[in-house]
Amino acid sequence: MSGDDTEALRRAWEGFCAGLGAKLAWAGAEILDRGGPELDRVEGLRVLLRDMRMSVERAVEHLDRDFPFFGDGFNDTYHLIGDAPDYTLQIAYVDGDAEYVIRGQTGTADCFTFTSQGPAPGSPDPGVLMKLVDPAASAAITGTLDSDAIAMDPDGRFEVIVSRKRPAAGAWLPLAPNSTMILVRNEFHGRFTDHRRHRPAKLTISRRSSPERPAPLRAADLRRGLDQIVRETGTATVSRGRMFAEFQRQGVGFDAAQDRWQAGGGNPRTVFLSGFWELSPGQALVVDVDDPPKASFWLLGLTNAWLESLDFRFHQMYLNSTTATFSPDGGLRFVVAAEDPGVPNWLDTAGHERGVLMWRWTYPERPPPVPRIRPVRLSDLVAGRRFSGP
Repeated sequence: MSGDDTEALRRAWEGFCAGLGAKLAWAGAEILDRGGPELDRVEGLRVLLRDMRMSVERAVEHLDRDFPFFGDGFNDTYHLIGDAPDYTLQIAYVDGDAEYVIRGQTGTADCFTFTSQGPAPGSPDPGVLMKLVDPAASAAITGTLDSDAIAMDPDGRFEVIVSRKRPAAGAWLPLAPNSTMILVRNEFHGRFTDHRRHRPAKLTISRRSSPERPAPLRAADLRRGLDQIVRETGTATVSRGRMFAEFQRQGVGFDAAQDRWQAGGGNPRTVFLSGFWELSPGQALVVDVDDPPKASFWLLGLTNAWLESLDFRFHQMYLNSTTATFSPDGGLRFVVAAEDPGVPNWLDTAGHERGVLMWRWTYPERPPPVPRIRPVRLSDLVAGRRFSGP
């Protein structure tokens, strides 16, 4: 490394340390100045550290688009916006003008899907965090491919061409000039405590016509990664809180708005219903849907005030189409409560007083109805008393 490069790197590192410290101080103050339960502020500082940890992973390890790999988008302790316990998300960062080959072998997931995406025309590209980093950001889906459209050998091995031009034969995931990443979602049915998302499809990705081995790390690439970490740190966490405040202003209940999820790069196969929830002491919330549509899969779960899924490793904070109990008339009723009221379809708040309800419907046969939600006394549920409502 030349002396000039070393001095530039030294200045970059000094700027990184100063910038990171300033962003952490700013975000920490925003979090600690929030009202509401103390738990919101405690978890806010934790998600600030979690967001920073994953920013480092994205910015430092995914620099080389000639040699991409599938890394975790979230895991059991790091949560994106309402990540679902029955999905894994892996992400590879790519060049939209290149051609790649994905080779894989199925695992224990019930199905999996590939999506290529990037920033919408005219939009900045803050990666998978999208609007959490830049309010002007908007995602564009540039290609999709479901596992049931992929030919596999008897051992579950398969190959997918990833390119702008359709190949003469075989499975194909389209790219576009603005494609910057490939996402793969594995879907697991049943309970998390049974499947624990173990053994998603095993994947490798390689660029065609690339060098045999990656070049050594360049100072310019690392400097770019340092800039990304500073840009994302704090900004993403504070944006989580502001997004939650938007839900809170709407009051308790669901809405069917899809724009926020589409702009953020949500699963294009999914219809999202989401809304604010809050419990007073001794209260429960009853969620009703009379005529749910058929769907390949659905899942209803709870988040905290930072849009993190509650800890599904130890709490039944969600149910899905394979674990929920249907009413005799085919309807669905869920109860959100701090303790088990002894009725079907309890959603455990895990010590939280408020958050967001997120209902995902994958390939519903028709638009799902907006659920009704109302408060009741928890003691009435525990005692088995009847309660009325719309």
